[in-house]
Amino acid sequence: MSDDESKGVGVFKAKPDYFRCVDAKGEDFAPCKNFFKSYHSLCPNEWTTRWDEQREAGNFPAKLTAK
Repeated sequence: MSDDESKGVGVFKAKPDYFRCVDAKGEDFAPCKNFFKSYHSLCPNEWTTRWDEQREAGNFPAKLTAK
């Protein structure tokens, strides 16, 4: 796996982790903020924009809730 592929996998994991954390603990919970910082620092803006659109449309390809 290339460095870009590894980065992509990590980034794709960080975004759902953030939303599951927020769902369980709320936006102000410090570890949730760390997930947010992680995916925003690693992800290209185009990816986060596309994923936000998918999440809002209800077709993001990962579970985003804690339950």
